[in-house]
Amino acid sequence: MFKNTKNLKLIMAILAVTAMLGLSGCTSQKDAQRALTAEGYENIQYTGYNPFACSDDDFYHTGFSAVNEKGRLVTGTVCSGLFFKSATIRY
Repeated sequence: MFKNTKNLKLIMAILAVTAMLGLSGCTSQKDAQRALTAEGYENIQYTGYNPFACSDDDFYHTGFSAVNEKGRLVTGTVCSGLFFKSATIRY
């Protein structure tokens, strides 16, 4: 099918970039911001997509680190649905 490895390498690179772009779209900083500030977290930093932190019902898996009400650094993931499921915080 592929006459040389140059074409195969190009196709593999395109597939890898497409997969990375697809996974990066599975976070929602807006939902995470709303959930975390409602719980009193401050200095929120988003760490990106966490693929195994949420259930199958969750569409967005937004990693974070923040400071809680006691002044301690906390890391976790905000899981939320695409339309009807609200956000939950997992540590």
